[in-house]
Amino acid sequence: CDDFTLSAGWDGWTIAAMLAVGAALVAVIRWRQRLPYVALGLAWMLFTLLPVLNVVPILHYRADRFFYLPLVGWTLAVVALAEAGILALQQSYRFGALRNAVRLLALLAVLVLAGLTARRNALFTDDVRLFESTLRVSPLCREARTALGDAYLRSGRAAAAVAQYEQALLPQADRSSYVVLPKVLINLGMAQLGQANY
Repeated sequence: CDDFTLSAGWDGWTIAAMLAVGAALVAVIRWRQRLPYVALGLAWMLFTLLPVLNVVPILHYRADRFFYLPLVGWTLAVVALAEAGILALQQSYRFGALRNAVRLLALLAVLVLAGLTARRNALFTDDVRLFESTLRVSPLCREARTALGDAYLRSGRAAAAVAQYEQALLPQADRSSYVVLPKVLINLGMAQLGQANY
């Protein structure tokens, strides 16, 4: 969501992100012969992230959906790297003792990731739950406040909708912001009519 401070400078996170992209590019070039699937996965990830890296500014600065296609490449790279690591371990004399530990760690990782996925998917059962959860993480997100106001309005909770729309209209000069002002104002008016507050 858009609950983050705008930055025109080179802070620690910006430098770390640039170094990570640079390291991925170097890995693609160096590993293209020795670990071709790792290189392909990293290249896929970088190529599919390129349109949303805001080299040319776009409306939404960040969103979960920006990572769906890049994660295909990331997954390929991680699996190929894990396979290379396991093959290297198999050639070592200690792999017999580690085999069960590797299997147990893989099973544990799958269970943890499945649990996290189920927990995240539970938020998508209704809009109120989803956007209340979003606002717990990003309380200044005007877009989530607008969407929560819409959900409250649809469920007949006019007073709660008014409060969310009013919060969405508050200016935030130092933050990236996305809110469709006419829509918020129209829906605020609808919520106030629902309260007979006009």
